Amino acid sequence: MVKKLFCHHKWVFFCLIVLCLGLVACAPSQPVKGRLIVWHTWDEAEAPVIEQVLADFRRLHPEIQISVERKEYATVLDEFAEASRAGLGPDVLIGLESVYAHLLYQNGLAANVNKMDIDWTVFEPGTLQSVQRGNDVRVGVPLNAYVSVLYFNRSQIDTPPDSFDALQAISEKGIKVGLPATFFASYWGITGLGGSVFDGDALSANSQAGIANWLDWLVAFQQTPGAVLSSDTRALVDSFVRGDIALLVMDSLELASLEERLGREQFGVATLPGFPHAQAFSTVELIVVNSASVQTEAAAQLSNFLSNAAQQRKLARTTSGRAPVNRAVSLNPTLFPRISAISQQNRTAVVPTTVQDGLINRLIVEADPIYQQVLEGLITPDAGAQMIIDAVKNDRGGPSQ
Repeated sequence: MVKKLFCHHKWVFFCLIVLCLGLVACAPSQPVKGRLIVWHTWDEAEAPVIEQVLADFRRLHPEIQISVERKEYATVLDEFAEASRAGLGPDVLIGLESVYAHLLYQNGLAANVNKMDIDWTVFEPGTLQSVQRGNDVRVGVPLNAYVSVLYFNRSQIDTPPDSFDALQAISEKGIKVGLPATFFASYWGITGLGGSVFDGDALSANSQAGIANWLDWLVAFQQTPGAVLSSDTRALVDSFVRGDIALLVMDSLELASLEERLGREQFGVATLPGFPHAQAFSTVELIVVNSASVQTEAAAQLSNFLSNAAQQRKLARTTSGRAPVNRAVSLNPTLFPRISAISQQNRTAVVPTTVQDGLINRLIVEADPIYQQVLEGLITPDAGAQMIIDAVKNDRGGPSQ
């Protein structure tokens, strides 16, 4: 009897232990507490949008205090570096292009967010290329992106051209078409005509042929009555606003300015001629965490909030020219034609890797003046393309083939 009683008590004791463990395991996790100093770089016109989203986060997470300050993009890198080194920097910086985030990380000022509790599954693998640095480092969390698109004046163009032939036919009629004649801004033409420049992180074997083919097309297009080719992007935008140009290829961040200067009904936005083969470069803006911040859990929670489908959809609908980066977000082209076109173009865009960024910078330095020489008739497209590739290959930091 004593033995049975002992066994009974032992069984009850065991059950109590299991029950307690179960209760501990099932207990809700404690909310993250913290205080975040947040800087963002959105301009005055769009600052209320991101600040409202941050206010929504604050309302849903009252245990995390947030102070928000807008900074000018042109000076934010220097301000961030100076403040961070003095121990006064923000915990989070919103709206920094990926290339500058890599620069901050390189200088020990941006945290490796790969170690934080971020939901990376919401992003396309291509988008993540912009933040990846080696196998186990990510310098920020993608927030949105912008990309080159086609703007058209509705009073002059009913249906935007969807091919290179259609674009040339419009220019043949004397309708003005503005194209930026620089490597980065016109990269879509190389891919749209079937060319390639990159093979992984190096120049492709066909890079010279791809550039030559595009330069040859530009030279021929320049002979049409409506062609306006220029490396001065501001002049092209101003001409479009005045109505001197009916079609303009320019990056999607110009949308807010164009809407303010022209009005929403005056112009439309379309994918580039040759889409989806015409692939422009995509510039990804990030959420960057200060390497000195101790508020990493709160920063991760904010990053996950800003990148979830609901907030990405809200940002896309209420901002001008920024494409969502959450792979689950799609927008009705009837209700949101502008951002839908931008989002479509961005989904097929080229997102440079960290190594490609360096290669692109060298291509810009070498190619832009040569593009002008070709268009001025000083050298042939074939000679210009060879000069560009030879110069990049001979650069000490350049890739070898």
